[in-house]
Amino acid sequence: MGKATKGTIAFRIIYILLTLAAVGIVIYVLTVLWSFLEVYERCQPENAIIEYVRTFSTVPDGAINVTFNEFEDESVLDSYINEMMNGEASYSRNGKESSAEKTVYDITINDKTVARATVTPCEEEAGFGMHEYEVSGVQFGKVRVSSYSVTIPSNAVLYFGNKKVDEKYITSKGEPYPETENFQGYFEGKICDVTYTVDGFIAPPEVTVKDAYGNTLKKDGDKYVMSHTKNEELSQLALDFSKAYSEYILGDGTFYNVANYLAPDMPLYTELYFFENQWHNYHTDYDFLDIEMGDPLFYSDTCASVRIKYDHVLYGVQTDNGERHSAADYTVYLVNIDGAWKVTTLQLN
Repeated sequence: MGKATKGTIAFRIIYILLTLAAVGIVIYVLTVLWSFLEVYERCQPENAIIEYVRTFSTVPDGAINVTFNEFEDESVLDSYINEMMNGEASYSRNGKESSAEKTVYDITINDKTVARATVTPCEEEAGFGMHEYEVSGVQFGKVRVSSYSVTIPSNAVLYFGNKKVDEKYITSKGEPYPETENFQGYFEGKICDVTYTVDGFIAPPEVTVKDAYGNTLKKDGDKYVMSHTKNEELSQLALDFSKAYSEYILGDGTFYNVANYLAPDMPLYTELYFFENQWHNYHTDYDFLDIEMGDPLFYSDTCASVRIKYDHVLYGVQTDNGERHSAADYTVYLVNIDGAWKVTTLQLN
């Protein structure tokens, strides 16, 4: 019995020692495994981009290069960058650009890619033959630039911001305005639509178009059109001529009343001199109602047109109410000769 007891004790001691050794081995293995997993987690390339994007809020100086046109400066780029960076950044792996040596991520803000980051292993080993990663380079996208075209009358001036646009930027010219022929040779030169095109704008330019009289032109459709200038004296002259014309046509005025307004040697002079009214409407009186006097449209300092509208009413005619109404809508073309405005022609609209 003594020997058996001693054997049992020895076995138990050996068992305990083996168990402790096994536990020690397991603990060691688990410790090594835990260390491995810890290093493995630290050595994921995504960790580097997560940390970078978390602090991604500014663009380093000089990271975006751009060549400014003559109408923009650094302030436009600053505004562009502020707008671009206004939002929460996110990232996505760019599989096409990534390789075994590097991992490339696209950084986006508001669903727009603003930069591309390259993640590479650090030089110092982190353990178990693995390396942590770092953002080794960030490339910001090129600034989006645009071309802008503006069509204006050739006798107007175009400004982008406060700077006049030189005629060297004219890329096309339209046909001469046909209405200038109504000045019967008194208008010198030609007016046409011209299109200016300037490249390289980061932001849409502030467009201003002015004529020779300082009027700011407005856009009509896809182009800017000539502006009317208030001149009550000239508008009244056009109205007086139109009335004299209407009176003469209907036999209420004389030819010389009309001719007094005309520039010399005008075809209209001859046309009215030989005019005969074959459809004379008998009437006892007449009037001009609903008069509209337009402001002059100046083609030059000495050439202008004025639109006149009114209702020419005849009374005492053979109608149910004894009245006949005729809508008149004329454009009167005038030239300044030696300081006096004279009519070259009248056009029915």
